[in-house]
Amino acid sequence: MAQPEPSETGLIVRVRLPPRLEAVRRIAVEDAAHGLTAHVTLLYPFAPPSDLDREMRARIAQIVATHSRFAFRLAGPAHWPGVLYASVEPEEPIRSLQADLAAAFPELPLYGGTFDFVPHVTIAEGPIAGEIVIIKDPAWAALPAMFAARSVELISRTGGAWRTKWRFGLRRSIRVVVCGEMLRGDDGAAIRAVESLAAEVRALAEVVEVGQLSVEALLDVPEGVAVIVADAAVGVPAGQVVVVPLAEVAGRGAAGTPASSHSLPPDQVLGLAEEMRGFPLRGVFVGIGGAKFGFGERLSPAVEKGMPAFAAALADEIRRLTAG
Repeated sequence: MAQPEPSETGLIVRVRLPPRLEAVRRIAVEDAAHGLTAHVTLLYPFAPPSDLDREMRARIAQIVATHSRFAFRLAGPAHWPGVLYASVEPEEPIRSLQADLAAAFPELPLYGGTFDFVPHVTIAEGPIAGEIVIIKDPAWAALPAMFAARSVELISRTGGAWRTKWRFGLRRSIRVVVCGEMLRGDDGAAIRAVESLAAEVRALAEVVEVGQLSVEALLDVPEGVAVIVADAAVGVPAGQVVVVPLAEVAGRGAAGTPASSHSLPPDQVLGLAEEMRGFPLRGVFVGIGGAKFGFGERLSPAVEKGMPAFAAALADEIRRLTAG
């Protein structure tokens, strides 16, 4: 009678590599042909399948839920003997996540305790990792590239094939409150800017369109979540991008404030929200000076010209606040 193949499990952060580099990995990593996705290993080997019960799932979920989604960059190539890999930068968010998981499961040390944790994504392993055709492959030109960590996955291999058994979501720590109306000229600038953000940036934040800035929209921001108010701005030249701490907007000290707060001045909206919440809002206003707010979808020329800088400022603030 044939003996059943051994089962394996691991905890990983999945990475979707650029297509050409993924093609290299599929050639140069044996298990890629058996469903093993590109990833950063957090704990492997992990628990045997017989231990993967509801209690184990709840323990992992509780740990992962205390960590926020984070942005990271892959760079490379780098290598160890027999391994060609892409490095993870910055390391701190994923090191913190791995350390908490390792502390919760000391009986299941990473690589059996043989190696320290070094965040990386394996691209080639074994003798092929040393071949110059792999090291010099043009696919590496896709790096450095930015990615977003959204979840931790528990993967398992049974019968030779890898698959995801459980997925645990990292929490969002940023809410982008998008103000404006698409049919009122420059008032729709924030909506357009958010729509143009790269997928890995949008994945870091929860995006909520509210029309106009209101007390209710700010009361709805969960405690511990930073907020970015994105809107066209008044009080600054058309097309100019402003980034102002919410504390300055609330204190009337800002040059440039949201244009879409029609029922109450922005400082009063923020002040009332903070008074009702019982603590200050952490975050920023990111705006672009508007010139035309009449009926119609077209942006004014100055705002149209400033849109790339507006979107870039939003992306920078999302990444900065995500990093803490």
